[in-house]
Amino acid sequence: MGSGLAATGLLLAVLALAPEALPLLVVAGIGLLALLVWAPSVAAPRTVGLIAVSILSIAALGGDDGTDAFEVAFGVALLLYPVLWYVLSAAEGYRCIRTGPDLAYVLFLAVALVFGVGLAARGDGFSAEFRSDITTVLAFAMWLPAREVCIRHRYGPRIIATLLIGLGVVAAISAAVRLQMALSSAEAFYEVVDVRIASGEIQVIGALLTAMCALAVVRTLGMRVVLLAATGLLLGGLILAKSRGPWVAAAVALMIAGSLLPGHGKRRLVGFSLLGAALLVGGAIAVLGDELALIGIGLARRLFSISSAFTADVSLLNRYEETASAWREIQQSPILGHGWGAQVFRKDLIANGTLSWGFIHNGYIWLWHKVGILGLTLFLIPFGTSVLYGIRAATSAALAHEERAYAAASVGAVLAFAVLGLPSNPFAVLDQILIVTLAMALASGLYHRSLRYAH
Repeated sequence: MGSGLAATGLLLAVLALAPEALPLLVVAGIGLLALLVWAPSVAAPRTVGLIAVSILSIAALGGDDGTDAFEVAFGVALLLYPVLWYVLSAAEGYRCIRTGPDLAYVLFLAVALVFGVGLAARGDGFSAEFRSDITTVLAFAMWLPAREVCIRHRYGPRIIATLLIGLGVVAAISAAVRLQMALSSAEAFYEVVDVRIASGEIQVIGALLTAMCALAVVRTLGMRVVLLAATGLLLGGLILAKSRGPWVAAAVALMIAGSLLPGHGKRRLVGFSLLGAALLVGGAIAVLGDELALIGIGLARRLFSISSAFTADVSLLNRYEETASAWREIQQSPILGHGWGAQVFRKDLIANGTLSWGFIHNGYIWLWHKVGILGLTLFLIPFGTSVLYGIRAATSAALAHEERAYAAASVGAVLAFAVLGLPSNPFAVLDQILIVTLAMALASGLYHRSLRYAH
């Protein structure tokens, strides 16, 4: 009965929000049900589904306008997988609520769906911004599925870590391609100096921390070569984004993650970091040639402008005004918020006019505005405790060195994302919240995995 109601609700949701995806949803649903019935032991549907959704999330990278078949497939998978995962888990008695933070997480999803959707229906309705917001909730709903893979699967931590690194590498390559396209169309020196490809930083940070911490502990030559190459590429992607906040957050996060590694891991981390930087410089000279000096000038200008950004950067000042406007609206409904897709009317310093927009750069104010202090608190409980769980896992003798390195990386990543939630809001961007979710799952999953091994 419960499964039938869930399936009916899922079909109605698709009809209301994305009717063009209905045929693909039906085909995907039949295929997944066939997989569950005929090949559960071979295909490991829960793990395969997680990997498939994560790979398909590449379609959302950069948030380009328009919709193609790849993006539709990702949207359908993101809707289908978590709903079926929770429904089937409930039907099978699959134990996944382990601690108080898990219960807070489930309650957050309930608040997000009941009050967030209900208030949206009474307010601005099911607009395009509502659809954007609700898909981020679906991405966050991947936390328990990803965490359980990390706990239960023999290679679970390595699977999650590989997904993080792979998605970051794709983001770095995408940034490099777009940089090359921008350079090829530049007609003056200043255009080369000022060129900026700012996207994919969250993916790159999560991947960079994971790759570097793993590089510090792995022993096989092949793994070291692969991880070292990935590290150089990811460093390049982060630097070329020219985003000051991610630069600072990544540097601090790497120091925190490195402090959680064993003694020999700390020394190797420093050595491989220098080697990765050297490879990056060599590759940049070979690829960019004469344009490297101009790009270097632009990087230096961004770096040295950090101290004056808080008072002189019009983009940052605009975000202060945005936050103030959102806060005035929060005071009208502080407990339950205004629902997904709700607009914020604010003065825009760049456009020199009044605009309405559902996105708020401060992620915590954004959540408060959408689902109230109740939803924000329930979100922060699993988000914050994942850092504590990661620290415990990183120092647990029950885990292998590689798994402890992943835990250290996840601590640094979640802390970096927590800081970036103030000016950049990774919680409201589909491809970014999935990375946040995977990092949280790695931290919490490794902690619970250590408890299983300890007993």
